[in-house]
Amino acid sequence: ISSRTSNPPVVVIGTHACDPICTQEYIDQVLDDVEQRLREIRCDKIVKLYAVVDSVTGDNLEVIQSQLVELALKQPHMGDEVPQNYVALQEKINVHKTTGVTTLSWNDFNDMARDAGIEANDVNGVTKFLQNLGHIIYFNDGDLRELVVIDPQFLVDMMATIFTTKNGFTKSGVLTQNVLPHIWREPRFPTVLHPLLLNLLQK
Repeated sequence: ISSRTSNPPVVVIGTHACDPICTQEYIDQVLDDVEQRLREIRCDKIVKLYAVVDSVTGDNLEVIQSQLVELALKQPHMGDEVPQNYVALQEKINVHKTTGVTTLSWNDFNDMARDAGIEANDVNGVTKFLQNLGHIIYFNDGDLRELVVIDPQFLVDMMATIFTTKNGFTKSGVLTQNVLPHIWREPRFPTVLHPLLLNLLQK
């Protein structure tokens, strides 16, 4: 989460409230347990909302939606005027995403920003802005600073390949580096990106 933005508000939502086991007492106990666990790992301060929803009937969904809107309106960028060249850069990014592009090199991202009318001394600013809004992911750290993820879903999918891998690639819960090419396959995960993705996993 912290890779997407600093000090993000986190919402914890429990589903399947329609299950017969989910009495109000049970729900309260589960939420208390979750909160206690988050407190133990010092993450409780960023959780701004705990809620439950009935996945079948949608019961309580409208209440949660209202709470999410209220929470969103309190965020730092809400109400700010967005520079037109920032919007132009986001539109260029969106065009690339529609063609299946998920990442850009830092140099290519800079070129795209320049084409959108953004001065060189403002590239870091627009990068932080777009990252805070969740449009891109950028790690200004080591070799990873050479990569800009313009489709955050790409990293979600990458992590999913690790957690859902089958075919005996894991042994005693350990996934060795030599099997990664069998999991990260072209064209979704270009071979040229494998060293950076591995670097990311090791962070």
